[in-house]
Amino acid sequence: MNLKNRRPLLIILAILGLLILAEVGARIYISNAPERSFNRFASFDQLTARYGIPPLDLHRNIGYTGNVEYVRGEDFHNSFGYRGEEFESEKPEGTFRIVALGGSATYSTGVEAFRHSYPYLLEAHLHKEGYSQVEVINAGLPGYTSWESLLNFNFRVLDLQPDLVIFYPDIEDVAARLVWPPEAYKADNSGYLDNITGYNPPWWDGSAALRFVLISLGVAEPHSDLAIQWRPRSDTSYELELLQQYTAHNYPAGIFENTSVKEMLAANPPLYFESNLRSMLASAEVNVVPFVLVGGVFAVPLRLDEAGYYAALQGHNEVLATLAKTNNGLYFDLAATWANEPGLYVEPMQFNEAGNQQLAGLIGQSIIENQLLNP
Repeated sequence: MNLKNRRPLLIILAILGLLILAEVGARIYISNAPERSFNRFASFDQLTARYGIPPLDLHRNIGYTGNVEYVRGEDFHNSFGYRGEEFESEKPEGTFRIVALGGSATYSTGVEAFRHSYPYLLEAHLHKEGYSQVEVINAGLPGYTSWESLLNFNFRVLDLQPDLVIFYPDIEDVAARLVWPPEAYKADNSGYLDNITGYNPPWWDGSAALRFVLISLGVAEPHSDLAIQWRPRSDTSYELELLQQYTAHNYPAGIFENTSVKEMLAANPPLYFESNLRSMLASAEVNVVPFVLVGGVFAVPLRLDEAGYYAALQGHNEVLATLAKTNNGLYFDLAATWANEPGLYVEPMQFNEAGNQQLAGLIGQSIIENQLLNP
């Protein structure tokens, strides 16, 4: 075979060699990458090998709850699947039990140990102020909207005999409104979330190099992302597409070229957020459980502000304030007293330890000042 005839074969072999080198290089990089990069690019098998079992577990009614066997370093879940130390199912005599409800901000995904979470720090703050009989349970879970929190409250939290419940809604309730067309926006959240059936990896998923490139470009989601396994989005949900576009710096594209995020949010007002809260407060009234509703704050600067997230969150805060007033609850306007500094955040609504410390202190003082701990 002369050189001319061998050239196509040599080109093919060269390309194959480069692909093999890229694959080997990607695998070596991911295996030895810093934790943040490893979590972004690693496969499920790699994540499980390094960290053990995932923090969440399937639940037939709520979708998922905390995994009772979850342990990672100094962080763990108790036998109820909630983040933090064990507590007695039957409330001890003389104990004032507070339960914190919500999503990622309540669970405190921005910190690696439960002792840096806001509910744990709230308990420590109240003990320091002389209320040693107070026990605070962290019943928040990553990704929970008001829909999951309503079910969590009715079917899991009420059994714990809470003396006070704090509900701090998260950015997820805004994300749940990013569905299109408007007919897909429904009370059961089906326009936002699909059925949880487990993750079926695409054909290219076994390639570390392809996974690295596609995740870097914002085309694919990291395997550590909740959306992959625990919160699969419906075909009518555009939250992930929006986040991918912001990662790739090409917003507006796709559907958002014709329908902006602001238009989408305007067409899908927080009707079901309000409905979920009304149901939660009605159940609390029947069971004689006082409620504190906390208005959310955003990080500064916020890259999603121009897309309408801030205005949407403000609208949710107004719903909280109105419902607290009409249902004999307490509304705590966090934004009014919050020192909004970038150094308090990991993500737009996820606090680091300093942020959780500030959050716990402000909520704790509000509880004390409003005499909610008095028998």
